Amino acid sequence: MARRYVVAGLVAAALAGAAAAAVRQADGGGPDPHTSRRIAPAPGSGAAAGRIFYPESDHVSAAEPTGRSLGPVTTQLFNRGPEQSAPAWPSPDRRWLLLVDGELIDLTAGKPVSPVQAVPPELVTVVENPGPQARLTAVAPWADHSRRVVLAAPYGRIRSVEVATGASTVLGRGQLPAGDPASNGAAYVVPAEGQAPTFGEQDFFVDYFAPVAAIARVASGARPVTLATRAQLVAALGGSKVATVIASHLAFSADGSRLAVELALLDGTRRSGAVVVLDRSGGIVGVSAIPYAHGLTWLAWAPTGDRLAFGIPFARTLSIGLGGDNPPFLEAQLWRPGAGSARPVLAPAPGNRPLDTPCIWSPDGTQLLCGSELSWSFLDVSARRATVRESVPGRPLAWVPAYAGSRHG
Repeated sequence: MARRYVVAGLVAAALAGAAAAAVRQADGGGPDPHTSRRIAPAPGSGAAAGRIFYPESDHVSAAEPTGRSLGPVTTQLFNRGPEQSAPAWPSPDRRWLLLVDGELIDLTAGKPVSPVQAVPPELVTVVENPGPQARLTAVAPWADHSRRVVLAAPYGRIRSVEVATGASTVLGRGQLPAGDPASNGAAYVVPAEGQAPTFGEQDFFVDYFAPVAAIARVASGARPVTLATRAQLVAALGGSKVATVIASHLAFSADGSRLAVELALLDGTRRSGAVVVLDRSGGIVGVSAIPYAHGLTWLAWAPTGDRLAFGIPFARTLSIGLGGDNPPFLEAQLWRPGAGSARPVLAPAPGNRPLDTPCIWSPDGTQLLCGSELSWSFLDVSARRATVRESVPGRPLAWVPAYAGSRHG
């Protein structure tokens, strides 16, 4: 398989025919700076004018929010079809779509393009369950105004990868990184030393988790800054001095000013959970309790940066199962940090189909799209009213604005 990297400013045809490039890795100084191409949304583009991207058998396609297909946006992917329920991350400038194996798709192209292997395969973690596959381990990987991707590399290194060249830089050591959109940096979990806590049958986490010694933030070339210690997080969750804190999601707001952290507290026989939001200096902006046992299935900041949405398994339907071919119904909750606790905004009614992918914000922040392979639910977050669209083309991966000059917009 030829390995190709994005060169800033290339048009789609050049992306499709790019020659193989060697990976330059550096553990010291940062990658060479470059200028990213800026794309302005088409005038009047909002929720209705955007495009929804979804996976098909061996490529990624686009559709209007009405469900009308706009056709493929990629030629065949390198050696696999897109994962049907895996996340995909549009870049903050909305030019790129990053897939879990490190492939990058140019969303501004006017015709189907070949994806680019933007993250060196040797840096992508191999996941053994449900089968051998390579995928990014970050919840929110984009950093530095769409120029870099942050990920947890082997041996606990937090790396920043420049998408223009594939060059990588070690930022620090830790787990569960979240890319800092405003700088070449990241927030991450400093893992607790010693033996991991003992889990009982009631202790189940949907996503990867990490025992927390501290939450840290780092920028390339700078020393890590501790945002919150285990003791501070335990106190925020009302635990005792001997309690253990487990993290499973970290995500920056779009401007990098706030960091959301999903936590579980194990305190003797007591179990509880919460989403905690920190500012860039580590001050606690807000704490919202969440059901503990099954964690969150997804967490997403609104484009405006003032609200968080997250999904939890719906308690009355947990007997259905928790993944694979038999996913649970989900309940979407909405929270404005610093203004009380989260409230349910979308819960399944009897007979509803499962919502088995992460919910996605519309580009203008007025709607949430929660979907499955058979239906999409559009939630008006102001009116708290959902519109269900049946017979949709596939599970939604991302919702981005339309761009002038693109046939997909």
